[in-house]
Amino acid sequence: MRPPEEVIKQRRRQLIVPSCLYYYFDESVIPDSQFDGWCEELVSLQEQNPGYTDKFDRYFEGFDGSTGMQLAGFELVSQFFTIINRIMLKHNPKWVQDKVIISRVNNKKR
Repeated sequence: MRPPEEVIKQRRRQLIVPSCLYYYFDESVIPDSQFDGWCEELVSLQEQNPGYTDKFDRYFEGFDGSTGMQLAGFELVSQFFTIINRIMLKHNPKWVQDKVIISRVNNKKR
């Protein structure tokens, strides 16, 4: 059995990515039932481990699992695409950012 802190860290990241894709790009990458299950598990683990902390605390403050909207803040979406871009550049030097996607993210910021 994995330590609860490890599971909390994993679930937070697993919820942020699909939330960003769903609320910014109207793309569902996992079934709602899976997302809901992860939310329920995370809420329970966070209640049982109130001392857990990481760099995503502010996005999960007051998180009750009813929606992922608060997890799709512009700052997170921007970080998400920066990381993807860095990975793509590392593995494919000819990678060119998709200007349409970047434009959509920037328009959501306003």
